[in-house]
Amino acid sequence: MLAARVEELDWWSETETAGLRVACVPAQHFSGRGLRDRNATLWCGWTLADEQRRVLFAGDTGYHPEFSAIGERLGPFDVALMPVGAYEPSWFMRPAHMNPAEAVQAFREVNGDGLGVTARRRAMVPIHFGTFKLTDEAMDEPPAWTRQAWREAGLLEQDLWLLAHGETRRF
Repeated sequence: MLAARVEELDWWSETETAGLRVACVPAQHFSGRGLRDRNATLWCGWTLADEQRRVLFAGDTGYHPEFSAIGERLGPFDVALMPVGAYEPSWFMRPAHMNPAEAVQAFREVNGDGLGVTARRRAMVPIHFGTFKLTDEAMDEPPAWTRQAWREAGLLEQDLWLLAHGETRRF
């Protein structure tokens, strides 16, 4: 039997495991598993870093004001996994899920605007779309809107890693 090692982290807490520095970062979403525990726990994203690379998994989150702070404290990130789906109707979903334009803005914020001001290239992997019909937008809308928002932001096409289901990418 494998012994489980569980370590709880709060926002901005860090730990080391398997040669990686892991940090818990703010995210914005509701939480709860039962009838009486709504919003009793934090929702979070994660960063992973070693000596050469930094990755942000923004998690299941709405757009929030802490993306710049995440970048300032723990970035910039070589790869940022950003949610781009489940955003319609926006009057209801906006606090919990970003739309593609917000995801591109958040990517820019975690990377000091994401426009290549550093010597290293930065990539965004859009996530949280296309698997299940969760909300009102069309299943093919999030990737199309993400490409459009990426172009409008003036970012390099090759730095948008819009992966097919099951596809992998090395960096």
